Amino acid sequence: MSEKAAKGQESDYVLESIIRLVDSSEDELLLPMTFNLGGALVSGYLISESQYLKEVQDDEATRGGIILALAQIKKEGPPHSNDAANEEKLRPIEHVHLRNARIYVGGQAPIPSGAEAALWRGRINSIDGYILGELQPKRR
Repeated sequence: MSEKAAKGQESDYVLESIIRLVDSSEDELLLPMTFNLGGALVSGYLISESQYLKEVQDDEATRGGIILALAQIKKEGPPHSNDAANEEKLRPIEHVHLRNARIYVGGQAPIPSGAEAALWRGRINSIDGYILGELQPKRR
């Protein structure tokens, strides 16, 4: 059971539908989104879980043991239930993935602050709110 479900909060079917649309798209679908998580903002382009795993694997900065682990995860896919009734249900959405992600906290420079933004993975049950669109900080 998710944290929000345990607290009596309902899941956000609109957000889950958007994530499911991106995850199931045969073409690479990039949607600019900004999430509010406990006061911090995370902004970037929503990508599918498989695209996230591919890009992490392809990222030269993350070469090493993690690459082997992620390749295995991608190969095996998500865990499946042996219960035939559960197999017919859609897999619950638990994570959201962003490309070119930047984290904004209390008026400070975004993290990362360089030209290169990062890949980001977060738990959907940690999201307090969202906007469709990417933050564009003012140039000084």
